[in-house]
Amino acid sequence: EYYRKSRYKPVSIEDSPLFWKEKADTLYKQGRYQDAGDAYTESVKRDGCSLSCVSNRAACYIRTHDYKRAIEDCDLALTLLANTPASETTQDRYKYMMMKLHSRRGAARCWDGQFTTGVEDFRMAAAYRHGVDEGGMGPEGGGKCTDLVADLNTVEDYMKRNNIVEERDPSSQIAMEASRHYYSGQYGKAVEVYQQLLALNEFDIKARSNLCATFLQMGKFRDALVESQRIMDFCAEVATALAEPGAQTSVVGADSDDEDECEDELLAKKQAAAKKIGERSGHVYLLLKAYVRAAAAHAGLKDLRKAYEFMEKAMKILSLIHI
Repeated sequence: EYYRKSRYKPVSIEDSPLFWKEKADTLYKQGRYQDAGDAYTESVKRDGCSLSCVSNRAACYIRTHDYKRAIEDCDLALTLLANTPASETTQDRYKYMMMKLHSRRGAARCWDGQFTTGVEDFRMAAAYRHGVDEGGMGPEGGGKCTDLVADLNTVEDYMKRNNIVEERDPSSQIAMEASRHYYSGQYGKAVEVYQQLLALNEFDIKARSNLCATFLQMGKFRDALVESQRIMDFCAEVATALAEPGAQTSVVGADSDDEDECEDELLAKKQAAAKKIGERSGHVYLLLKAYVRAAAAHAGLKDLRKAYEFMEKAMKILSLIHI
């Protein structure tokens, strides 16, 4: 069903993304990391949005000491994860992938000599490890959460012994603290820390989105509605673009290079909407989450009509997204 709806149409089993992924997984387990990386690349060619293949290819690059390409793949995988609709993942899966990707990028940065940014990644990974089952960090296995803590301690000790001074971003430290509280179930403390972030920067829309989710966990539905509405206001231009007839989006962005003048006014509006959506694809997913969370808040307040309206808006966005 997935391949039927996708843009890429395999002509044979050997031409499918899954075939190359399974081959790459096998090669990785055999220790043939270069060959595994090449096989993951073949899979990515056929499915450019394969989060697991991009993530696993980063692991191969680390094994073959190609650290810069590993960092690039981790950056790409984190972007794909951030743009994954909430309906297509679970909280446990999200936490696991965030832990894995930040730990891999941290390892690649440290091996590349970028200790100050690498240690930040390890700390972010450590913040997400709470509640994550002990499991593999390589493709389908190969490491545990306890190894992550050991790696973090090793890097911090190395930096201390070699007088490598960190230039910490205060907001990133606060964000990690908030995530740690949230994923350990300390929602009251998480709210306080997210509010600190917003006091530093009221336009930190990711912190506001997370604050909304925290209010929902606490059953503070009216507060969640306030925050979700602020996110909708922030993403108003994208919401308007999505409302245009024929608007569509994708995780890789829309084609906005065609600047030829259109005589047809409706076509011009469609192209303008596509350009706006392509430029702000991240806002599309923030808006999607805001609609879903607003629906949940209204449902919690027993206002099912409003909940239904917001779920309709969320479903419309999902119908426009081409994965």
